[in-house]
Amino acid sequence: MNVQKALDLLLGGSPVVVSGKTFTSAKLQKIHLTTGEMQYWFHGDDHIWLSIDAESEEVVMFEDIDEEVEAIDDVVPYGGEDHELSVEQSGKVLDEEDEQLDVVQFNDYESHRGQIVRLTEYEVSEDSVDVAIGRIMTEEEIQAA
Repeated sequence: MNVQKALDLLLGGSPVVVSGKTFTSAKLQKIHLTTGEMQYWFHGDDHIWLSIDAESEEVVMFEDIDEEVEAIDDVVPYGGEDHELSVEQSGKVLDEEDEQLDVVQFNDYESHRGQIVRLTEYEVSEDSVDVAIGRIMTEEEIQAA
């Protein structure tokens, strides 16, 4: 399924099947990036969430992890692998009426196998950094439920 179709289904409240598992969104964060793009972060059960960027046609499935992870010289060691900085972004977190709720900054670090560690920091809760591990999904891995 193409990325726009998956986005439309999730925005409409319908579940999608990602990598063989049904994903239903329980919470949506709209992120208006400083680059002008819009990302949609759909949070489901079991600390699983999807980051969808329709403009770049990218879907990343993440799982939140409860480990402290720290970048050292643009590298995050995790799971026995080094993940190198690949994306630095920031933007505004918007509600459903496009009112600003927060400001977010996130960095993605990618391993040579394509595994992504995302470190996310919200302006309101400066003391904590959310850590998630994920990978880019192919269109073949995303289907209507």
